[in-house]
This record gives sequence, structure tokens and C-alpha cells, in this order.
Amino acid sequence: MKNHKYIKRSLKSVWHPCTQMKHHENLPLIPIEKGRGVWLYDFDGKKYLDVTSSWWVNLFGHNNKIIKKYIARQLNTLEHSMLAGLTHSPVIELSEKLSKLTKLGHCSYGSDGANAVEIALKMSSHYWSQTGFPLKNKYIYLENSYHGETLGALAVTDVPIFRTHYGALIKNYIKTDSPDLRLKKNNQSLVVIGATSGDTGSAAIHAFQNLKNIKICILHPHKGTSQFQRKQMTTTGSDNVFNIALEGSFDDCQSIVKRAFNDIDLTKNQSFTAVNSINWFRILPQTIYYAWALSNNNFSSFLCIDGGYNKFVVPQWHNKHCAQYCGK
Repeated sequence: MKNHKYIKRSLKSVWHPCTQMKHHENLPLIPIEKGRGVWLYDFDGKKYLDVTSSWWVNLFGHNNKIIKKYIARQLNTLEHSMLAGLTHSPVIELSEKLSKLTKLGHCSYGSDGANAVEIALKMSSHYWSQTGFPLKNKYIYLENSYHGETLGALAVTDVPIFRTHYGALIKNYIKTDSPDLRLKKNNQSLVVIGATSGDTGSAAIHAFQNLKNIKICILHPHKGTSQFQRKQMTTTGSDNVFNIALEGSFDDCQSIVKRAFNDIDLTKNQSFTAVNSINWFRILPQTIYYAWALSNNNFSSFLCIDGGYNKFVVPQWHNKHCAQYCGK
């Protein structure tokens, strides 16, 4: 088997990041020969779904024809030049587009996530120093958080294996409790609040119903959900579920949730957290899906299906199947 040869060579010569090398005595490495789309292939022809987009840096799929064309074009012009004292057309064009999209002005570039955290920490400290507050140089970080393995990023990271070994090299900042439900102490109670126009509320209620020391309160606009969604939220029979229908819109419900979190007296002696359907665990897979679809030669646009309370966006090459499903 070809895989075995590459595994053996790698273990003799490569230190793999974020990896306990001893684990590979029983759990073999996966040697990758090539990639195409969302798939990675080993040297024996077995394919693997790249669900992390190769550490979140390859959202447009492997072997993307469009990206390869522009990389080759740029390599034939200028493969690299530093930005200290120099500039070039690609960085100017990208910065102009990003500035227009974000309304943030100048762009600063980093090489990876940990480097971006380092830049943010330095910019924050530098700002307060330049505005007359040089002692305003402490940071607050969340329990169980992770921001990277460079020294600045480690200072706001709460992963014991890193802080134990490198504690003498990093500054001590202020750690605060995490809102992560999995870290909740047994003697604490938690109130989960949220606003919904349908699916988010019912999903959250069914996730938290009957759980000890947790109460969930969901606000929804009166007559602003389907009958099915309303029954999902109001017929659980759970003592820890509170569903409130309000006169007004979803924005009115969301406004109440925001005011609750800003009420110091309300939150002083009670732990609150919120639910929302817009989160990175949802956005990232969708981004991969649409980006890869966009780069596929078999399709050229998106189709929006109006389902009443919900709207679905799918690649246009699904149009035929969707039309059949909808009876059109």
C-alpha cells in the first residue's frame, strides 16, 4: 500500500502542528495525494470529505480552475514583494475593495488567525497609549477560549496544555466565565432567552426542554409564525419552557432581548445566554456549499424559492428538481 510508505517517512521527518505525535503510534496519519472540490484523496485512492476546508482556508474547493488561473497569472508577473516601503497593484485593489465593503478605511494584513489576534491586541494597546491612557493595557478573555499559539494569542487563551508549559513566557490577564452551557456549574441556574419568527425558537425549545437548572424564554410576534411553528413552541408541556407571543414584529421581540442583556440589575444575580440561528457553525458550511457551487462549471446562478415564512436559496442547476418538487 502506498499510504504506508508516506506515513512512515512523515513520522520520521515531520513535526505535525496541534498534534500529539505519540497518538500516531496507534492512530495513523492520513497521507493526502490530491484534492478536488470538497474531497481529499490519499495515495491508495480513498477519498475524504474535507469538512474543515483544510483548516478553514479553502472555502472554494480544491483544484478550483478559476483560482488556479489567477494564481498562475500572478506568478508570471510578481510572485512576492514585501509591503514595508513597497506596494503593488493587487494589494491596492484588494484594499480598496475591502475598505469600500467594510467602511473601515485602511487595511492591515496578517498571515494567519493567531497573527490577526496579535495585530488586534497591539492595535488596542497602541490606541489607548496614543490617546493618553498608557496603563489601559489589560485584556479580558473567556474561560476555555483558544486564539492561537503565538505568545500574545496564548495570553488570552485558556487551554491548560499551553498555559502550563509556556506560562513563564506569557502575561497574566483577566479570565471571565464562559457562556458555554457545557461549562455551567451544577449549582448555577441559567436563563436562555431569544426572539424568533419560527424555526429558531422551536429548535431551541426542544433542545433545552426538561433540562435541570435551565429555563428558556422565547419571544415571537403574535400571528407572525405558522400554526405548525407556534404549536412546536407552545405544546411541549415542559415546566422550564416559557413562550410569549407579543403584538408587534420580530424586531420588537429582538429589541426586548437586547434590553434584557443591557439591564444591569436584571443580569447581576442571574446567568443569561441567548440563542440565534445565525452562527459560524451554520455560516461556514453554507459558505463552502455556495462558494463551491459558484465555481462549478455546470451552473451560473442561484434560485430563490419562496416558501412563505421561509426562503431557500439553491444553485440554479437544482432548478429542474426543485420545479418538479414544487409541482411547477
